[in-house]
Amino acid sequence: MKNIVWIFVLVSSACLGQVPNHPNITPKDTTPKKHFFISANYGINLPTDDYGTASHMIASGGIQGYAKTGTHANITCAITVSGNISLLLRAGLDMNSIDNSITLYQYSGGFNILQIMGGISYQVAPSNNTLLRVQALVGYINANYPATTIIYQGLTETDSFQNATGLGYSMGVGFERKLNPTWGLVANLSYTAGYITYPSNSVSINGATVNESTATNMNYGSVEMTVGVALHL
Repeated sequence: MKNIVWIFVLVSSACLGQVPNHPNITPKDTTPKKHFFISANYGINLPTDDYGTASHMIASGGIQGYAKTGTHANITCAITVSGNISLLLRAGLDMNSIDNSITLYQYSGGFNILQIMGGISYQVAPSNNTLLRVQALVGYINANYPATTIIYQGLTETDSFQNATGLGYSMGVGFERKLNPTWGLVANLSYTAGYITYPSNSVSINGATVNESTATNMNYGSVEMTVGVALHL
């Protein structure tokens, strides 16, 4: 009987030694944690505020956007600093054509609004292959304004603006489906806004400058919906 007990103990010990998740055994983590990711994203933007408002106001103390639904692209980098918290850096670009609601006016080009922002992200993982993020950013906005031209009774009048600058902010949520530890597919929804100032407006008639106004302002807003790919390092 004693021999049988000893044999049972030896066999049990040998079997337990082969179970990697036994509570007395610390499994070795062979997958290193990822602390940095970069994502490239592309989609649409919906102009809001003055940026998306068709109005006859051009340079009388303020301007409007006339911007139609356009595209948005950005590259976002993040580094994990503590647990679920990451620091973000994003460079984005809104590209919108013009809604010409005034028949006499002709517009050259469209809007290109550059965003360079930094901020913070909070991330949770509902499952092994799913990540949800909430993010907030602040930073710099640089915007052009398309030149406007009116031809009337033999006269050609052109209004042109210097590029605008201003501070902006962005808030959004993101979803990522991990394909493997390194790659993932992402979808994002964000709202970016700011108050941008065009330093001056120049009015010329038949090529000769007749007036240069002081700074004019525009409230900028953009709802951005994008999809993309993420690389975790």
